[in-house]
Amino acid sequence: TLSSSSAASDVYKRQNQGRLDEADRLLAQALADWPDYSEALSNRGYLALLRGQPEQAAPDLERALEATPALTPALTHLLPIYRQQGRDGDALGLVERALAVKADAIALHDLKAQLLQALEGPAAALAHLDSVRTRFAGIDRAGIESARGQLLLAEGTDLPGSLAAFEAAIGASAKPQVHDLSLIHI
Repeated sequence: TLSSSSAASDVYKRQNQGRLDEADRLLAQALADWPDYSEALSNRGYLALLRGQPEQAAPDLERALEATPALTPALTHLLPIYRQQGRDGDALGLVERALAVKADAIALHDLKAQLLQALEGPAAALAHLDSVRTRFAGIDRAGIESARGQLLLAEGTDLPGSLAAFEAAIGASAKPQVHDLSLIHI
């Protein structure tokens, strides 16, 4: 019986070496011991994607997210499958479940904004990003402002607002420089 950490290490090694069948066998063994092991389910789904089999990947990725809603690899791999299938509403549901666990994850808010834009239009996406900006004082302001700027630019109706958002993103990401002149010796 493999430990979960050694199984994961062996799977990644074989996967990176292109030995997908061996990685699959290790995942099958790990899942026989731990049927709800989220990372193993996610990895098995990813292997199916590498083989060009999204219809086989989706069930494993869905099971992984049932057990661990904010499991980033599973979410990252399942969202494009749902979007290709025209299931943007289901994709939005996955992102909202993940946000219930990781409310301050900027990448999840950006994904939600993209899905809202596809489902309801740019105004809904901007409203979401604006609400995030006001709700979370410590959130990555640069990321939110950049996403707002991209939406405004894509919408094409508020170019000054887009420029202001990009400037705010740059300002939020800039670290103040402190120069101690006493260190300079002449």
